[in-house]
Amino acid sequence: MRVRPLTIKGLAVLCLLAVAAAPDTLAPVSGPDIDVAPGGEIGLVDWGLFSGHSVDTVPSEGTVEGAWHHVENLRPIEQTTEICAGAGTMFGIRYRLSDNAADDLWTLEIRTQHPMLHAPSGRSGDTGSYLTHLTRGSLGYTGWTVEYPYEHVPGDYMFSLVHNDQTVIRKTFHVTFACTPLLA
Repeated sequence: MRVRPLTIKGLAVLCLLAVAAAPDTLAPVSGPDIDVAPGGEIGLVDWGLFSGHSVDTVPSEGTVEGAWHHVENLRPIEQTTEICAGAGTMFGIRYRLSDNAADDLWTLEIRTQHPMLHAPSGRSGDTGSYLTHLTRGSLGYTGWTVEYPYEHVPGDYMFSLVHNDQTVIRKTFHVTFACTPLLA
């Protein structure tokens, strides 16, 4: 999968790009959006369109592309779940673990569900999953950056954060490519 945490002055940044695993490896993550977890220990800070810069690429067998990217200088552009996408469009969620969270460190499983992608390499998939850690009071990000023509697939792209087998955050984006994207 194309995801990697990067800590910058307490900001855990994750960028999810073309995440995909075998379709039968994950349980469905469908359901209504959840912006704040029951109990309020973790919640969304921003969602929608972002800008940022990929700073390096790391090989990963769990993705359609075969790599993930670190992202720096993350900046929210527009808070929306309706994404008019094109090459370079970055969208996702930024979340924060409360200063009052019961545990100092949370292990989160980030699950993604998206339309089926078929890479030129022959790889394909419509789901992905990875683990990350978040400390009390810190921010995390997971998102998607459209980079390759085979990623130009409209549909619903869903990010879910799971802690102790409970979905604590879920956000669905409705992505279309038959439009003029907002440039960051």
